[in-house]
Parts: sequence; structure tokens; C-alpha cells
Amino acid sequence: MIAYRHEHTVIRRKLPDAICGMESLHTHGLNADDWNIPPEARTFSVSFAGYDRKKGHDDLVYLSINADWKDACITLPNLHHRGAWYLSVNTYGDGHGQYTYPPGQEVRIDNDFILRPRSVAVFTGRPFLEGRGGG
Repeated sequence: MIAYRHEHTVIRRKLPDAICGMESLHTHGLNADDWNIPPEARTFSVSFAGYDRKKGHDDLVYLSINADWKDACITLPNLHHRGAWYLSVNTYGDGHGQYTYPPGQEVRIDNDFILRPRSVAVFTGRPFLEGRGGG
């Protein structure tokens, strides 16, 4: 997690506005388009977005938290064919002992994701990975 934090400047400080149009910091309900989080919500997400001049592209991070005892289906923000979301961290794990995915080995998530009970997931938005194509 320390390496991830160092890799993503956007979660450490404000960057110039993201080219994709996402706001620099925003909270979301189950659906990324839903910015209203009811007081009784047990699942929510926070997005971080900015343009990283050193990398030459947007730095996008989407952090989702499920404090409920049951699964929650979340919808990730639409990147409008400029890239895709990749699962970088899943504290619930994959059932085979994997909780983090190194760069280049992340799992591409195209729209929805089942956030398991009492878990946190971190997604990285980036241009499509080589060999994985654009959706």
C-alpha cells in the first residue's frame, strides 16, 4: 500500500484538473453517478482525479468501502472510452490469497463490481493496458 500511495500523487496532493473531466475529489453512492449518500449508507466510494504532468496522463483512483454484512454491487465512473478501471486492491481477497495486484497484473473492471462484506477495494483508472484492448 505504501508503494501504491507513492505511485499515485493524486491521493497525496491536488494535481491540475483531470482531462477526463472527473472532479479532483468526490464522494459517491453505490452508483458512481449518484453523489447523494444517505445517512444510513453502509457502502460509499471516494474518487481522486488529476492530471499528472510527469506521467503525461490522468491519475485516477476510486476507493470503495463496504461496511455492511452483505455484498454490494457498485458501478464505477464511466471513463468514456479513454481508459478502463483496474482492480488494484481487494481486502476481501480472491479466494486464493491474493489481495493486491501489481501494476500490469490488475484485473480490468468494465462497469460493475461486487464489493464483498466488510471490505475495501481500490481501483486505478488508466489508459487501456497493452494487449487488453479498449471496450
